Amino acid sequence: MLAGYKRYEDGVNHGFYNHSPKIIGLFAKNDELLGTKYKKPFKTYYDNARLIPGGHHGNPEAIPAVVQAIKDVMKPILYIDMDNVLADFGGYVKHSLDEVLKRETEDLDEIPGIFAQFPVVKGAKEALAELQEKFELYILTTSPWNNPTALQDKHNWLKLHFGKMFHKHVIFTHQKNLCIRPKAWLVDDRPNHGAYLFGDHWLHFGKDGKYKTWEDVKVYLLEHHR
Repeated sequence: MLAGYKRYEDGVNHGFYNHSPKIIGLFAKNDELLGTKYKKPFKTYYDNARLIPGGHHGNPEAIPAVVQAIKDVMKPILYIDMDNVLADFGGYVKHSLDEVLKRETEDLDEIPGIFAQFPVVKGAKEALAELQEKFELYILTTSPWNNPTALQDKHNWLKLHFGKMFHKHVIFTHQKNLCIRPKAWLVDDRPNHGAYLFGDHWLHFGKDGKYKTWEDVKVYLLEHHR
């Protein structure tokens, strides 16, 4: 994405790009060097771009990479619940969990280690591989209060099955409504923990929801944001 801009920085600023998480480009808090030549073509992004801290460089070769970075920053957010959305809790309990344990345990989600065992819900990986091109993906899930291993098990499960897809994009909360923001969507199988407060942007997933499969979710979101 930023390969062109990296080459520019390497040549002009002695590789400063490699040492900073910030974008140093054509736009910043003070825009006197932007001039009329570039301001009009990128008016769509200007109000956001001017907030990016940094210096100014008038080299037009940097423009495409900087604008692409701004587009990526402006991607809509897709929050994804885990249990019975990404991780097949129900399938594991039905087909793999010990029958004695099922009978003797009142709350299955309080069994230590159970969240490390689930298979991935069918179609999730394939759908998310496409959706990540259009959306900024975040996990938005709860961790059972009385299960001491659940949070770490969920974290490890994500790394095992999805690699770096959700690196530092994981939110654990019992108040999902605190994450509501413009252009943000939530895929969740239940209205609990404030999910229903997303309104039309809550995609009710699973056998009881409008969106039965990940293919349903993918088709709807890609069609809605063409």
